[in-house]
Amino acid sequence: PARFPNLNLLDFYLWGHLKSII
Repeated sequence: PARFPNLNLLDFYLWGHLKSII
């Protein structure tokens, strides 16, 4: 989910980690 254009990559990274953990 792209909430902020600045934290686009950061969000993707966090989302990927969350999906990996879950």
